[in-house]
Amino acid sequence: MKLSEMLSGCGTVSADFNIAEFEKDISGISSDTRSIVPGSVFICMKGTKTDSHEMIGEISGSDASVVMIDNEAYFGKTGKPTILVDDSRRALAYMWSNFCGRPERSLRIVAVTGTNGKSSTVAVLRSIFETAGYKCAFIGTVNMPLTTPDPDRLYPTLKKLAEDGTEYVFMEASSHALYFDKLAPIVFDGGIFTNLTPEHLDFHGGMDTYADAKAKLFSQCRVSVINADSIYSEKMISAAKGTVRTFSADGKNADYSAENIKVTLNGAAYDLCSPNGTSRIRVNCGGGFNVENTLAAAALADSLGIGMNSIAAGIEAFKGAPGRFEEIPVPGKFRVFIDYAHTPDALEKLLSGVNKLKRGNRRLVTVFGCGGDRDKTKRAVMGRIASTYSDFTIITSDNSRSENPYKIIADIMEGFDIKKQFVIIADRRQAIEYAVNTAARGDIILLCGKGHEDYEIDETGRHPFSEKEILKSLTAGA
Repeated sequence: MKLSEMLSGCGTVSADFNIAEFEKDISGISSDTRSIVPGSVFICMKGTKTDSHEMIGEISGSDASVVMIDNEAYFGKTGKPTILVDDSRRALAYMWSNFCGRPERSLRIVAVTGTNGKSSTVAVLRSIFETAGYKCAFIGTVNMPLTTPDPDRLYPTLKKLAEDGTEYVFMEASSHALYFDKLAPIVFDGGIFTNLTPEHLDFHGGMDTYADAKAKLFSQCRVSVINADSIYSEKMISAAKGTVRTFSADGKNADYSAENIKVTLNGAAYDLCSPNGTSRIRVNCGGGFNVENTLAAAALADSLGIGMNSIAAGIEAFKGAPGRFEEIPVPGKFRVFIDYAHTPDALEKLLSGVNKLKRGNRRLVTVFGCGGDRDKTKRAVMGRIASTYSDFTIITSDNSRSENPYKIIADIMEGFDIKKQFVIIADRRQAIEYAVNTAARGDIILLCGKGHEDYEIDETGRHPFSEKEILKSLTAGA
C-alpha cells in the first residue's frame, strides 16, 4: 500500500521528504524494534515505561523505510524519512485500519465498556443477534490476550471477520484502549456503559480520569445505551453524540427497566419495560448481575431494531459467559462456581447476591486473592467484602506476578474481619483442594478472580493453571 493511503486520519503535521516519497509502497507497520520488516513504517511512541523515540540509533540502522514521531525534538534526527504527527498512538490505529482496508466500515460494530459486566453483556448481545439471524463475532477478554487488542491485532481481525461475511461484531472496550485511541477509526453502531467502580486507578490516577476514558466511546457511537443506576451516567450521556437510551435494574426512571425481578442460583426472570411495551424475560444462568447485563443488551438490541421476540429468545438461549458465575459440575452434595470477580464491586455483587440465595445451613465458602503489581488500594477493601458476606474464606494467590504472595495477603488482611472464619493458603491449587476436601453438604464454593483464565503468573513467569481441570482431577472417581 502507498504511504499516502496509509496516512489518512493520522493527523500529519509535517514531513522532511519530498512529495514523491508519499507514493512509496509500504510493506508493514511496526511500533516494536524487534519486529521491524524491510520497507515498513516504524512508529515511535511514549509508553508507560519506555519511549521508543529514545531508540533513534537502533531505528536508524533498521530496515524501516519511514519513521513516524510525535515528539518534535526528534524531527530530522532519525536518519530516515520522517513524519511528525500530533499523536503517534492515534496514528497507529489509523495506520493499521488503512493498511487493512478500513474493515470496520464493512461491519456493524457494538462496543461495551464499564468496570464489570463487559464480557457477559457482549455474550448476551451475540446470542440475541444470532437468534435474530445475523452472523456474529465477539472480541474481548475470553478470546484475546488483551480485553481490547492492540491495533496490530484488532484491525487484521476485523479484516478477516469482514472477509468471512460477519455482519455484527460485539467487542469489549477497555479504558486503556479508549485512553490510547486504539478504537479511534471506528464509528460504532452502538455502545453500552455498564457501570464504573474503582479499578485501574494505578494507571488512571483517579475516578474522574478513569470515567473520562470510558466516556470517549460514546462520542463515536450512533446509539449509546447508558446505565442510569450509575453515578457516572450523566458524564457518559454528556459525551454521547448520537441517540441516547438509558436502562435501570434498580427502579430509576429510564427508557428500559427491569421490574418484578426473581433471582435464583440457576437463573432469573423479570419484566422488561420498554418504549414498545412489557415482556417477561427469562435468564437461564445464575447470577443476579445477569439481570443488569441482559437488560443492557436488550435495550441496545431494541434500539437497533431487533424484535422483542428475538430479544427474549436470545436471552433465554444464553447460557452464561465463560468464567462468569460458571458452575463446574462436581460429584458430591455441594456446588462449585468459578467467577472472574477481581474488583471490589464485582466481588461484593457476587458474594452479596449468592449470600441472599443460600438456604438453611448452607455455607458460602469463598476462595480469592488479589493480583500483584496492580492497584494495592483495593486489597483491604476486598478483604472486608469477603469477610462480610462469606461464612468461610480461603485467602490465596491470584497472579502475584513479581510481588511476594504473602505481602499481598497481608494487605488483604488489613481489611478482613478476623472474627470471621478463614484460613490462609498461599498456593492456589492447595487452596482449592482444601475447599473441596472440607466441603459440607449444601456448601456453595466460589472460586473468585480467575474465571476463564487458564494460567497463573508468579515471579517466575506464566504457568498453565486451569481451575476447571483442577476440580475435575480432585473429584474424579468421587
